Amino acid sequence: MSSLITEFRAAANAVTTHLHARYGVSVAVTGIQPPLKGDLDGSRILVAEHNTDEEQLFLVAHLFGHTVQWNMSAE
Repeated sequence: MSSLITEFRAAANAVTTHLHARYGVSVAVTGIQPPLKGDLDGSRILVAEHNTDEEQLFLVAHLFGHTVQWNMSAE
């Protein structure tokens, strides 16, 4: 396994741990069917198990951004 892939995996794990510890947002790798890559419901992020480590890192960060948008008060 290349060191870059290992770094993507480590970064995705670190972001996942941080999101749960700091914001209470859980991240689960699950059997989402292609062509979908991930989903969210406002308190949980789901990423497909068929994603690469690089895609998983991107999706967790990207979907967290949408989770923040989802939970922002209109006031």
